[in-house]
Amino acid sequence: MTLPPLPSRTADAWDMGPAFDKTGPIFSVSAHAGRVLVGGHQLHRLRAGDQSWQQRELPPKIGMAWNAAQEPWAPWRQAVASEEGVAIFLGKEGDGRIAHVRPKARDTYVTNLAWGRVGQRSALFVLWDNGEVVRLFPEKGEQDALALPPMAALAGDGNGSVALLHWEELTVYVTDGSERVPFRRIEFTKDWYDALPETIDSPFHLAVAGKAVALSVGWEGAFVTRDIETKPFEKCEPLSLAGALCFEGPSPDAALYGSVNTESLTSIVRVDASGHAVRLGDLIPPRGAAVPFDEIAWDASRRRVYAVHRQAGLVVATAADAKGGKLAAPN
Repeated sequence: MTLPPLPSRTADAWDMGPAFDKTGPIFSVSAHAGRVLVGGHQLHRLRAGDQSWQQRELPPKIGMAWNAAQEPWAPWRQAVASEEGVAIFLGKEGDGRIAHVRPKARDTYVTNLAWGRVGQRSALFVLWDNGEVVRLFPEKGEQDALALPPMAALAGDGNGSVALLHWEELTVYVTDGSERVPFRRIEFTKDWYDALPETIDSPFHLAVAGKAVALSVGWEGAFVTRDIETKPFEKCEPLSLAGALCFEGPSPDAALYGSVNTESLTSIVRVDASGHAVRLGDLIPPRGAAVPFDEIAWDASRRRVYAVHRQAGLVVATAADAKGGKLAAPN
């Protein structure tokens, strides 16, 4: 595969580098409404309008935060998943008490978290490694398990939509808080599908923006539909080696970002709705093979893409038109 080009003009170049000094493992990032939450051996966050990171030590009973999810609307709570289950930081901006949700079965752990809507209510969608999806309603301490087949991945956007991938049936479902749950079967090319290993041990990645959904299997390439109700999934050729994905906001015509990994470098590629692609920048290892980004997230208020890297920590790519972060304003 030939990677898309870097911006041809200096004025269009993205600034790419570490968000802060890495002091321990970082596993997850979530960004909504000008707020950024980073999970790892401790929590890092940016409040709306801020440029300086805040740190928060995790209680011993939580341990490491494997997954992080920032609520996209008031009261802007935060949720993290760890070996012990799910912890939700309640109160405005997550500055209240902590609610804990333990797995029902021993040796069960969380693989994905996403905030979504159920009618007018805010819910935290939790995917356990056994494929079960549970909705948590933190304000009343309620939860219910969805009557769905085992899921392999889930993701949410900033408007309340949640996408879920059922790999065994090659089907993606999307819920937007209403009673309707549109779905679409993924039609892969036979050659591509046959080339996959029999046992998929690489991560599945999902991204959703309204009715638009993107997915990838390991680092074997991205497939996209701009309307899950009317349009099929199509392979996104500029992201044919992509893993982690995110949309540039919740609109179905938003640009799609993907982490592309080759043996020698790790890159972030932006593909707009017309298919035009540009490479934002590269991370080149000092030695050995390149390591992929595990997660990426778009911060609309600061015009940034955040990417989680096992060696470099949290990497940030800032758009040329971000004016040094001055676009970050309180929501």
